[in-house]
Amino acid sequence: MRRNLLPALLVVALALAGGKALAAASDTTRPPSFEEWSGNVAAVTDYRFRGVSQTSSNPALQGGGDWVYNELIYAGTWVSNVDFNDGSNAKLEWDIYGGVRPKLGPVTLDLGFRQFVYPGSKSERQLNYLDFVAGIGYQAGDASISGNLDYSRDNNGGTGESFYWSADLYWPAWGNLRASAHLGYQSIEDNARAGLDDYATWTLELGYTYERIEIFAAYVDTTLERRQCGDDCAARLVLGIYKGF
Repeated sequence: MRRNLLPALLVVALALAGGKALAAASDTTRPPSFEEWSGNVAAVTDYRFRGVSQTSSNPALQGGGDWVYNELIYAGTWVSNVDFNDGSNAKLEWDIYGGVRPKLGPVTLDLGFRQFVYPGSKSERQLNYLDFVAGIGYQAGDASISGNLDYSRDNNGGTGESFYWSADLYWPAWGNLRASAHLGYQSIEDNARAGLDDYATWTLELGYTYERIEIFAAYVDTTLERRQCGDDCAARLVLGIYKGF
């Protein structure tokens, strides 16, 4: 499963970066490309996804790449080390995602999918699963607010239908400093098999960016009790560094 340290634990979890390149040939300048490519790498003290640690409260190295066509169609991939400490042999999470983001003035819609793959994990644990995503966002200057629904017909671990409702707020605080907040609610059909009740999670994050390198700190918490997941769902301050290119 993938967090979003924000979204994140991260919810809204994902950022597309990169500028359109202008190419010149002799005295003739070609029009801007409709394709945009970007990548990212990050290191975090704990990989939290929907408020729950995916690394048994240990650090993670992460990275991904994104492609956008005509500011509408997008696709990408993302990887992170994981450690569920459950005998599943899962050591890596590999996400593959895509969709469309049509814009209507300051409003952006998002319809897409995200496939979660755990290479080398035991097949009987049924860790691999598919999420469908529907979202809406509103941009006001440099600030934005968004809401999302992630739905899985058969969630991680064969736990049945899953719904994750979330809302995110992002705003520039001062200069290169930004702040964001995430609120989510996770419901799972088979709570007994998941070992978790339905729960809420929230994140408050501050980040400072310089030359596309961001250092951030996020406070993450859930309504889950420690008897269900120990330190993996307890309140925690997560630190990280992110580089986009």
